[in-house]
Amino acid sequence: MADVSLTSVKIAKLNGSNYRAWSFNMRLYLESLDLFEHAEGTAESLGSSATENVRRSFNSSAKKAWTHICLAIEPEYQIHVRDTRPAKEAWGALKGQFARESLLH
Repeated sequence: MADVSLTSVKIAKLNGSNYRAWSFNMRLYLESLDLFEHAEGTAESLGSSATENVRRSFNSSAKKAWTHICLAIEPEYQIHVRDTRPAKEAWGALKGQFARESLLH
């Protein structure tokens, strides 16, 4: 099983049969980076008064969350997230595809 090295953390890549463990571990990892709010869709939206630096930081965090999710998936399963944006959409697509299957295994 291939692993993805996330700093000093190793999380097995999503391979179609390990969704429950993968989603729990990815949640922990994303939370440790303060990125999970992008995956669950609870990141505060930017108001019209947000500065350019705040916008840049928010967009950077959103991209990082999406990237971490996508890179933690075996290539043959990345088809489920290729056309997703933002991270919430990718997270939801994976949940929709694999959560039920994972319960059966």
